[in-house]
Amino acid sequence: MSKAAIHWLTESISGNSPNYKTIYLIAREYYKLGKINEAENWLKKGLNIAQKENLPTYQIRFNLLKVLYTESDKEMTEKTLKEGINHFLNENDWNYVEEYSKYLADYYAANQKYQEAVQYYQLMIKAQNKISELGALK
Repeated sequence: MSKAAIHWLTESISGNSPNYKTIYLIAREYYKLGKINEAENWLKKGLNIAQKENLPTYQIRFNLLKVLYTESDKEMTEKTLKEGINHFLNENDWNYVEEYSKYLADYYAANQKYQEAVQYYQLMIKAQNKISELGALK
């Protein structure tokens, strides 16, 4: 599935100026395939665009993507996830709060830090509830 996704995502930006969201998706798919060099090449392109266009949410998402797939330092992974979640909380970006809270909760559970895991699973549920509320308001 990832190979097909990469093909069509790459096709969508050929001849056009690259879109940071599309680049994010391409990098993520390469990481899923274990093609770290390709993923990091795309990640660098996307991060450069996010910095030039002053897009802090995507600067953080690109950094989170890299940490989730390549970081072996557990403290750095934890720190980066917490910083990202705090940013998304401040922005009321509940979709990303949900996504990254689950990553951090799973991380804590895998490392037998169950109280912290519960805290972030609860935050994930809170985000899901906020998303549902906002959807009902439309």
